[in-house]
Amino acid sequence: MVPDRSSSCPPAPAPDAVAVRPAVSSAVRPAVPVVDLAAAPDVVDRLVADAAAGYGLMRVRNHGLSPLIRGLLAAAGDVFGRIDADPTLAASVTAGADYAGYTGPLSVRLDDSGTATEPDLHRSWNWSTWTTAPWDRLPPAFGHLAQAWQDQAGRLLAGRFLPGLSIVAGLDLAAAYGRPRLACRINDYPAYDRDPGAGQMRAGAHRDYGPLTAVAPDGPGLQVEVGDRWLDVPYTPGELVVNVGDELWALAAVHGAPPGAIAPARHRVLAGPAPQRRRQSLVAFWSGAADTVVDRRPEGTPVTSAEYVMFRVEAADARGDR
Repeated sequence: MVPDRSSSCPPAPAPDAVAVRPAVSSAVRPAVPVVDLAAAPDVVDRLVADAAAGYGLMRVRNHGLSPLIRGLLAAAGDVFGRIDADPTLAASVTAGADYAGYTGPLSVRLDDSGTATEPDLHRSWNWSTWTTAPWDRLPPAFGHLAQAWQDQAGRLLAGRFLPGLSIVAGLDLAAAYGRPRLACRINDYPAYDRDPGAGQMRAGAHRDYGPLTAVAPDGPGLQVEVGDRWLDVPYTPGELVVNVGDELWALAAVHGAPPGAIAPARHRVLAGPAPQRRRQSLVAFWSGAADTVVDRRPEGTPVTSAEYVMFRVEAADARGDR
């Protein structure tokens, strides 16, 4: 549950997904689930439900977005290069409190363990269906590709994943969430030739805040926590990674789902020893109407989807540390 944001209380712990997953023998190295969208819809629904209950994360094939992903990542590389070369441009597109636009290096600390760590080694371009990013300072083709990713990833998540997640949540998620919203991000993990700080990651270990996320990485490095171990998420060019987040767990619980019905995926992106090449990823965070009640405080007052997510986003903001 999310505490009253007007209080000085720290956020309540995220759901303990590790505790609700079945124990995995140390002698067995489980495979990250794969969902092939070329399968029959009822097969896809069951695969999605099983992955959400067991891992909270799945690899996705035959999603139809590969050409768009390649084009947008290439355009993003050019945009980050322009920002690097022009401090005036960087200043004019830097995101404010609405997180729309550019967030520079060391702006976020995602680790949710409570351990003091350096901010994450990445920067990003961010936009959403409810904010206005400064697209006018950038090449029009970049904005067009970004809009296409927002539209197509949103349709994919709602159309191919909500039905299976509704099975495991025990309610019709499309009806429960109402009109969908989407926040998008392009993560840029710059190359480096000096070792990172102790415990520093490209993206610290965390569970996503909203209900459902799609990620299109351009290389390896992603890991998911299962039991007491971290598993590499195999990288195959053209695959998406889809995972469920804490809000879906909370919403299902409010509607009577038993503990363990959904296992939000705790994941991270490693920062290995130097040298490391550049890494990028596209992200789409799907959520429902901002006023959807997804949780309740201890005294019974409702927590909306917008409140649930923004409380966590603000807690991870490290821009004031610099």
